[in-house]
Amino acid sequence: PPPRAAGGQPSLFEPGPPPLPPGADPLEALLAVYAEQLVRTEAAEHPDRMRLLTTAESAGMLIAAEMRRAGVPWSADRHRELLDELLGERYPGGLEPQRLVELADEVSRAFGTRVRPDLPAEVVKAFARAGIALGSTRAWELERIDHPAVEPLLRYKKLYRLHTAHGWAWLQSWVREGRFRPEYLPGGTVSGRWTTNGGGALQIPKVVRRAVVADPGWRLVVADADQMEPRVLAAISRDPGLMEVAGSGRDLYATLSDRAFSGHRELAKLALLGAVYGQTSGDGLKHLAALRRRFPAAVAYVDDAARAGEEGRLVRTWLGRT
Repeated sequence: PPPRAAGGQPSLFEPGPPPLPPGADPLEALLAVYAEQLVRTEAAEHPDRMRLLTTAESAGMLIAAEMRRAGVPWSADRHRELLDELLGERYPGGLEPQRLVELADEVSRAFGTRVRPDLPAEVVKAFARAGIALGSTRAWELERIDHPAVEPLLRYKKLYRLHTAHGWAWLQSWVREGRFRPEYLPGGTVSGRWTTNGGGALQIPKVVRRAVVADPGWRLVVADADQMEPRVLAAISRDPGLMEVAGSGRDLYATLSDRAFSGHRELAKLALLGAVYGQTSGDGLKHLAALRRRFPAAVAYVDDAARAGEEGRLVRTWLGRT
């Protein structure tokens, strides 16, 4: 959240830079660290790739700092309006809002007994009493069964996520003076993906983005990397079939669906992204066999990396991150 007000309780461990040896000159220390980085870069298996990686991540750190300082323009009034519209009346004392209460009642009526839809174990037991075995309460599993509780339960789950992740409490904690200022962390995961330190800035639901409103005289520009993950996989795995699909100039998932999924674009997307991110359950896994037949080199590339990690061997990205 934004910095606490003066006089607020300090944290147990305040963040700060590592201390320098007594009498050390900060600039000289910085130059020494940089010189050592250059030596290590040249010693890498692919120095050119490592230079690209360090350059990109250095630029990313500067961009992240600028993004936090500038903040995301955020209309608190618009956010409250959409919460009132979707969740209904807000009850005092931390109780669930009106719409969640109504949907919880619908779920309970469908089961014929009181069931708390926010407790997955309780929901699984309720379905078991109805003769339906479930492994989880994930949406893809619920959508497969025929029971009157499914429809209100799915709506409850969607709104509950909105309430807990980006509801009134989130708005109060994160938005100040028309700005949402999360801390962006380039390379925050072992794979190098960006993360944020709180606020869920990289996972803002579409409906909540209605609160992102440009300042007067400004315009928001939205850009998309255009199916980046499968295109990167095609380039680094050198799979001929996937390279052909990626270079066709058409929608990649649509082209893939024509070749392996009988024209079902969403199935093609689910399967390919599941393979890229190592999905081990659900619909993505079910369609993985079709990908193996069509793009064996691409799937093998991902499998080899996963196997290396499972065996405790070193796994390295194409640019050199380990």
